Amino acid sequence: MSKGQANLMCEQRIMEMSTNACYPFLVNMFASFQTELHACFVMEYAAGGDLLTHSKGGSFTEPRAM
Repeated sequence: MSKGQANLMCEQRIMEMSTNACYPFLVNMFASFQTELHACFVMEYAAGGDLLTHSKGGSFTEPRAM
């Protein structure tokens, strides 16, 4: 097993564990699969975009974080 495959399996296990535990501030993963070129995760829709996009503007004010 390559390092990339091991990392992918680790990420998949993390997502499965967080989905099974139903954390309120994490999106749920419904399924995952991979093709020859891509790893795909089927996750619930999170309106407003992803945290990485929003965090590029620097730190959040307290009202924005709420």
